[in-house]
Amino acid sequence: MTYQMSSAPDQVQHHSALGRFLAWSDSQKNNRILWLAVALFVQVGAAIPLTAAAVMLLGGNSFFLWLIILAINVPVLIMNLAAMPTKVTIPALFGAWAVEVLIIIYCVLHALL
Repeated sequence: MTYQMSSAPDQVQHHSALGRFLAWSDSQKNNRILWLAVALFVQVGAAIPLTAAAVMLLGGNSFFLWLIILAINVPVLIMNLAAMPTKVTIPALFGAWAVEVLIIIYCVLHALL
């Protein structure tokens, strides 16, 4: 009598967009330095100044918007400086960019209305 055990597949299938994104960000381990440079140069050099300018010039220099900018961007920088894995840093970076785009849209609408 012989027994045969089936094994689960090595790769887990991610059917949702969020699952595929998290799997992709986990696969970027080899490009960790590239993502560190993107986070530091693009985030600090372009995204934060554009958002700050939108808040100052179009958003009425709202203190609440400044708090949101700080609360969103400081953890991204801390995670990159702490050398966290890309599985953690890339979603935080894209989340920060999404919030910054929403802040800029809000400031533009505030200025127009």
